[in-house]
Amino acid sequence: MPYSLQSLDARTIEVRYTGVVGYFERAEAVERAAGAMRAAEADRLLVDFTHATPVEEDKANRADFIARTITHLAIPTARVALVGVSSVFAFPAELACEIRHIPSRKFDTRAEALEWLALDVIEVTNLSKTP
Repeated sequence: MPYSLQSLDARTIEVRYTGVVGYFERAEAVERAAGAMRAAEADRLLVDFTHATPVEEDKANRADFIARTITHLAIPTARVALVGVSSVFAFPAELACEIRHIPSRKFDTRAEALEWLALDVIEVTNLSKTP
């Protein structure tokens, strides 16, 4: 499995990818992460690609990832931070979050992402725009 899940604190679940990661694995991970968030009553998700190489196997897997993210990440107060991923591979997650009205942002560093996730209030103007 090219990812691991862990609870960072009472509100935050982390998905950490390693190695080559396609949309099939990402779809599986988002499903498991959403379940872990519901079980822990967490509403923050850190998705770390720092040690991964995202790839696109085919467009059907990308569409499935978007659909599963929209379906499973139905947590009204959720917030998603993406770390170490290019805009091309962040876009499907940002799109799914925007459809669900979930704030998401892409960060260069884990520290910046965790700082943003820890904020009680954030400015929400363009949900899918990166800083």
